[in-house]
Amino acid sequence: MKMRREHSYAVLSLSLMGLVMSTGCIDLFGDDSVKTVSVNAATGAVIAIGDTDSVLLAGTRLVIPPDSLPADTEVTLKLSTESIVLAGDESVGPVAVFGPAGIQFAKGASLTLPVTLDEPSKLGEIFLTVLEDDGSRRDLNAISTGDGFVTATITGFTSFEAT
Repeated sequence: MKMRREHSYAVLSLSLMGLVMSTGCIDLFGDDSVKTVSVNAATGAVIAIGDTDSVLLAGTRLVIPPDSLPADTEVTLKLSTESIVLAGDESVGPVAVFGPAGIQFAKGASLTLPVTLDEPSKLGEIFLTVLEDDGSRRDLNAISTGDGFVTATITGFTSFEAT
């Protein structure tokens, strides 16, 4: 009987681990990659994240205009579990890390990220915190889309979090 109970626990544990991993909630093996897309510099791209890519980043959307990238680029999106906001600021969304880091757009790109607010009336007070690889940080004005998302114009690939 003891062997069967241990076997049942092992099967249950593996089933739960598979369910959690498949929903994009957590990756127990350290791969935080959400999506990689080849972008043609001349045509640009719209990179959209769905529930099957990441539950936490679902609804994220990056619009890269034509001729905005310096060359054809493999664009990556990762989910970070470490907040980039400073003490005293409140995170209201996941941390999206776009790469390759350091690439700047010739034209601004539009980034939409999901937000979760206890008080929907605070939607007009949201910013995107930007953390560059060199440690510098700044806030961008974000516009609420009214449906749990905010949009801002960004100038390059780096880390972003709604605050």
